[in-house]
Amino acid sequence: MADYLRRHAPEGIKISVKLHPGMGKAARASPHAEIVQVFAQAFSEVFEAPCKFIFSGGSIPIASALAEASQADLVLVGLGLATDLIHAPNEHFSLDRIEKGVRIISRIIELVAATAGLSLRGYL
Repeated sequence: MADYLRRHAPEGIKISVKLHPGMGKAARASPHAEIVQVFAQAFSEVFEAPCKFIFSGGSIPIASALAEASQADLVLVGLGLATDLIHAPNEHFSLDRIEKGVRIISRIIELVAATAGLSLRGYL
């Protein structure tokens, strides 16, 4: 990559590249895991449409470490849209997405509690 940049840089431009290797291990959630299905149900109810499982790259180094330490299934939840331009100078995130996120998490808590035989109605 550095050689490519040097070859294509305008005359008089000095290119210096320092690569920083990633620190986290790769992780992948199973769409068949019970907890993933609970999240999918909550998403489907809140968005009133079937949940889509999208495998997407990202860098959250602690995610794989937490999954390994807890020996639990990993669930990564996304509410942002490509049009949000996350990490761009003009990034934004809709208040509607925040509201839906709160509703999804509330519903997940209800669903998990129900599997444990608990009722949280009136508390959330």
